[in-house]
Amino acid sequence: MPSPPKKSLPPRPAPHLSQAPENRLIEAINLEILCRENMRLQKFKTQALESPANPLAWAIAGAPDVRPSLSEAPRPAPMPALAPSEMARVVNLSKTFILHLSGPAILKALEGISLSLERGKCLALTGPSGAGKSSLLRCLHGNYLISSGEILVRDGEKTVAMSQASARDILALRLGTLSYVSQFLRVIPRVSALDVVAEPLIERGMGAPEAKRQASELLSRLHVPKRLQGLPPATFSGGERQRVNIAMGLIWPSPILLLDEPTASLDAANKKVVIDLINEAKGRGAAIIGVFHDREALSAVSDDVYKMNPKKEYGLKRSREGTGEV
Repeated sequence: MPSPPKKSLPPRPAPHLSQAPENRLIEAINLEILCRENMRLQKFKTQALESPANPLAWAIAGAPDVRPSLSEAPRPAPMPALAPSEMARVVNLSKTFILHLSGPAILKALEGISLSLERGKCLALTGPSGAGKSSLLRCLHGNYLISSGEILVRDGEKTVAMSQASARDILALRLGTLSYVSQFLRVIPRVSALDVVAEPLIERGMGAPEAKRQASELLSRLHVPKRLQGLPPATFSGGERQRVNIAMGLIWPSPILLLDEPTASLDAANKKVVIDLINEAKGRGAAIIGVFHDREALSAVSDDVYKMNPKKEYGLKRSREGTGEV
């Protein structure tokens, strides 16, 4: 007697994508993010009644809007205009970082900085390491977003407020108004020193032959011989790279110069050349702010000194909300 045919079992359903280990991990991360957002919402709700001027807190809390009307609300005082001799002004500037590897911890890099940059003058920044001198220069250059306060920069006939400037505004300032000599030379590998120094002139519309001629003259003045100018700066010594960095920053006659230890790693002869270049920039009316640890260079170029002190306050941030830079 023939055996009955075996019944085929229905195919086992494929495991759901959410059961995959990597997707389960993503779900856990999303759940953690959702929990943190809920904590932030609760914080807004509890602070809504304490902050009636905060429309976002009122909207999230769902409370009736009893804030004063715009006509009744106090308006911030307008930022004073730059004086004719001013090229830039820093007003009560503060810069804060959140260090997530330390608790996280809140680091106050700058607090209450106010100063002015005038045409044809050099303001020297002094103070111990960690006082925020380089951070101030980066705020002026637009590399760092400011936490509070304001930086006003004269750009031709208009004044740019750095706290409100777009990326396009910052790029325009760097092309026409700001030149920054940092402590370190960062260039594309295998590009010659001559091309590196000529690039700022070419970016601003100068023809390549004339730009390279001027770049070669400036490099020669900084004692970088022509036999080295066709080589990439990565093959140079520290002092030679610093001179290429200075040449790249000073070759365009910018109205505002930001100098971060321009005479570091230089011998006496090259230091004198850099001092002469800075004084020549002052003579054509450039406003200069720089970090100078070398007392000889400081006394030779500075018209005024702004002493900065380190901010030692590290406030531990125990709650989980809040990320990034403030």
